[in-house]
Amino acid sequence: MYNYNSSSQVEFVALQSKTPYVGPVEAFEGLENYWSTANRDNHSFLPYNGTDEQGQPVQAPNRQQPPSSAPGFMEGAQMAANEMMMTSGQYEAQFGQKSNERSGVAIDERQRQGDKATYHFIDGMAKAIRFTGKQLIDLIPKIYDTERIIRILGEDGEEETVQINPQQKEAMVQRRNVLTGQIEKIFNPNVGTFDVVADVGPNYDTKREEAFNATKEILIGNPQLVQVIGDLLFKSADFPLAQEMAERLQNWIPSQIINGGPTPEMQQMQQQLQGAMELIKGLQQKLNDKEQELQIKQKATDIANLNHLGVRLDKENTTNIAAYKAETERMDKLKEFMGEAALRPIIKDLLFEILNGPDLMIGNQPGESTGADAYQMGLLAEGQGGNVQM
Repeated sequence: MYNYNSSSQVEFVALQSKTPYVGPVEAFEGLENYWSTANRDNHSFLPYNGTDEQGQPVQAPNRQQPPSSAPGFMEGAQMAANEMMMTSGQYEAQFGQKSNERSGVAIDERQRQGDKATYHFIDGMAKAIRFTGKQLIDLIPKIYDTERIIRILGEDGEEETVQINPQQKEAMVQRRNVLTGQIEKIFNPNVGTFDVVADVGPNYDTKREEAFNATKEILIGNPQLVQVIGDLLFKSADFPLAQEMAERLQNWIPSQIINGGPTPEMQQMQQQLQGAMELIKGLQQKLNDKEQELQIKQKATDIANLNHLGVRLDKENTTNIAAYKAETERMDKLKEFMGEAALRPIIKDLLFEILNGPDLMIGNQPGESTGADAYQMGLLAEGQGGNVQM
């Protein structure tokens, strides 16, 4: 009915005359250049002949009414359009036209009402897709009977390659490519049982657009969430460099947000580990204090031992010096009575005892002579006939 009324309306207008003026021939005679171009040029005036050859008045040309539409056909087309919307459940709101709904919830509810009225069309399409898939499952093992690589498209439109080997025993085998290092999957469609799942609804591009709009609205109201979901906004965008922006923004998002954050068990383990580290730190501090205390005591003991050794050495040196002093005085007395020649063997034996006896601490300081030096001096004195003085 809508097509009939629309076609009749077009036919009614098309059959109407396009001539704008109607008048007697005598009125246009000799002035045809004006009236023949009146429908193209904007003449300031259109002259006409007011009398004929006999002097009789001539009626002036009249402008005809412009083509008019047929109200009956127009009303019929409008009525047919309303009947189609009532039958299908698809009103202007479903086609994006302005309606009384203002909020997003009301618009969505109106669209769901339209979907309910036309669900059988979508359901029939889903059945057709599933049946087509079952036919493909039956044909794939028969057509792909040799080893080959085929190209497939993912839901997001990304292209992948799949390797098929009907001769392998397993349904799917994984192996690493020696050239690229990637894991490859090889399928055998003849092994196993397969089924078809068909989901009829908005395509991936529509879903991504909806996700972009929803995320953008959330970030407009909550700008602080850019550090949480900002990368997801650009991942769902469809303009150049959107993916590069998402990767750069992802570097600014804390890792615990990207990885989902620690689980309660991990948090408990982290608390226990932190407590154990604090305990170890305290024990280490106590151990360091104890070592410092032992070092101080050891140094005090060493100092006491050195002091005791110094006192003992001082006593021994004093005793030895007194003994050798007495021996020297005795040698001086013997020298007076015996002479130097008889005294030399005695001095030589005495120097030998000094070298083989206890250290007199002589020569430990710079510029002093040791017992060996004294012995050499004694031998030198004996060979050169010099005097020896103790």
